[in-house]
Amino acid sequence: MPASKHSDELVQKILEMLLDGMWINEACRKVGITDRTLRRWRQDDDKLRAQVDDAQKMGYMKQLETAFSKLRKAKGRDQILRADKEIVHLEWIISKMVPGFEDKRKVTAEIKTVQVQWLDDGDEDARALDPSADLLSPGSDTDLVH
Repeated sequence: MPASKHSDELVQKILEMLLDGMWINEACRKVGITDRTLRRWRQDDDKLRAQVDDAQKMGYMKQLETAFSKLRKAKGRDQILRADKEIVHLEWIISKMVPGFEDKRKVTAEIKTVQVQWLDDGDEDARALDPSADLLSPGSDTDLVH
């Protein structure tokens, strides 16, 4: 990487903006280069690539903290939904950049038996369904149509 192409000062400004949570294309625009130029510099310099990647990760984490703060302060359905959407988006981005990062809001449920009741001519008929059974196979004991 030729030293005349960029200065350490320019790179430092970009890294600071990334650490503050700014998107890479926005940071590049503010210093007067394209994100394509930065991408090319990163390809030529492993140290710069590592610095930019680390700054981006920290910036995304800072954005995520801000989004969680917005969610805690949200008043009303629209603000809650907006904050949640931002959180989901940032978690997706971070999960692609940071090995081992995963959504902490996973919902799991274990269902052993499902009780389904049909009312026919005043007659109650209750059948227990096995959730692992193939409900769509013809002639099974657990047909969906009664």
